Amino acid sequence: MSPEDLELASQILRIEGEERNELLASGGRYDEEAARLLEAYRKYSELLERKLSLDSKYASLNYKLYETFMEAHKNAIIISALKSEVSIKKIELGGEAEARIDRLLKKYLIIEKFY
Repeated sequence: MSPEDLELASQILRIEGEERNELLASGGRYDEEAARLLEAYRKYSELLERKLSLDSKYASLNYKLYETFMEAHKNAIIISALKSEVSIKKIELGGEAEARIDRLLKKYLIIEKFY
């Protein structure tokens, strides 16, 4: 076992002192097991790095989605205010326009209507 592998195995297994000396003095008895352990650890580290990268991308996309939805929500508030202004001024928008506005507001306006 190379000194680097021994150091890594010692860190993984949290062994030191007498146990480490026994591993050194074993004459290669544990080399196969140590090699499997180190290979599994390297694979785990590689997969963990990929997972963290994917988690980071997911968080970024989630935040962008949140920003986009909040922008749509803000616009829905503006549309709702304009609709209320038109209603106060007794201006007719027409059935189709009213239906489209209501559909948009229902989808993007989080605030409950009180009217």
